[in-house]
Amino acid sequence: MKSRNLLPLSKHTEVSPETAAALRSARTASTRAQYARQIKSFSAWLGRPVLGADPVDVANYLAGPGTARSASWRGQCVAAIRACFGDAGMPSPTDHPGVARTLRGLRRQHPRAPRQAAPLTVEAIAAIEATACAPRVGPGGRRESRHRAECRGKIDIALVRVMRDALLRRSEAAALTWGDVHEHADGSGRLTLAGPTKTDPEATSPHVSYLTRATMKALAATAAPGTTPATSLFGLSARQIARRIKTAAVAAGLEGRFSGHSPRTGAVHSLTERGATLPQLQQAGRWKSPAMPAHYAREARAGKNAVALLLETP
Repeated sequence: MKSRNLLPLSKHTEVSPETAAALRSARTASTRAQYARQIKSFSAWLGRPVLGADPVDVANYLAGPGTARSASWRGQCVAAIRACFGDAGMPSPTDHPGVARTLRGLRRQHPRAPRQAAPLTVEAIAAIEATACAPRVGPGGRRESRHRAECRGKIDIALVRVMRDALLRRSEAAALTWGDVHEHADGSGRLTLAGPTKTDPEATSPHVSYLTRATMKALAATAAPGTTPATSLFGLSARQIARRIKTAAVAAGLEGRFSGHSPRTGAVHSLTERGATLPQLQQAGRWKSPAMPAHYAREARAGKNAVALLLETP
C-alpha cells in the first residue's frame, strides 16, 4: 500500500508507508498536534482549505481583531501554515514580504513581554515538601485517605526536586523511566536524557544531569514493588505534571503563576544567585542560545549588578 501524504518531494512521487512514517517523525507529536490545531482554526476562518490561502489572507488573519493573540501564537500560526504548504510541495504565502511586515507591525502595536512562570526556589520547594502529603479535598468534595495523600505527596516532592535539579521541561519529565536514573556511591544521582528532547530532537547527544542526595532519597521513596528500568519514573503525562505542580504550589500557600515550567525557572534563579554564569546555565538547561537563561535570570542578576554590589550598604 502506498501513500502520497506529506510529500514536499513531487506531486507524482509515490512514497512507501515507511517513508511516510519517517516524514511524520521529522516533527514531534506535540508539534504536529499544535500545527493541526492552527490549521483547523485558520481553515475555519477562511471558510475553505488552507492551501487556497494567499498572503493577504494570512496577513488579515494574523491582524484580525477576532484572532489577536500573543506573539508566540502568531509565530506558531505562521510556522503551521508554512509547514502545510511545504508538505504539499507548494510555495508558502507566509514567505511574502507583506506578511513579515505585518508581523513586525503587530509586535510594535501590541508589545507584550512573555509571561514567566513563578520560580520554584529553595524556599518554595521546602514549602511544598512540608504540605504535599497532607490530605486534600478533591473536586467532588471527597477527602483523600491518609495513605493516598502520602503516596501522591511523595510523587509530588520527587517530581519537583528532579525537575529542578535537572532543569527539566515537563515533556522531558513525562518521558523519563527508572532506567534513566543511576545512583552513585556518595548517594547522589545522575539522570540521562537519552531520548529526543526539544533542543535535541534526534537524540544525538544524551545529556547527563546531576541529582542531589536529597532528591535521590525523595525519588527512592516513590519506588513501587515490581519497578523495572522501563517503568515510567512518575507515571504522569506532561499535562498532568503541570497540573500537579500548580496544585502543590497552591496547597503550600505559594503565591504566583506556578506551572510545569516553574522548576526550570526556579533552578535558573537559584543557580544565578549562587554565581552561575550564563554559559553554565545554558549547558545545564540545554539551551541553544544564552538568550533564554538570561531572560529567566534577569531578576536574580539584577541583585548582583554594579549598583547592588557597590552602592548597597551592609
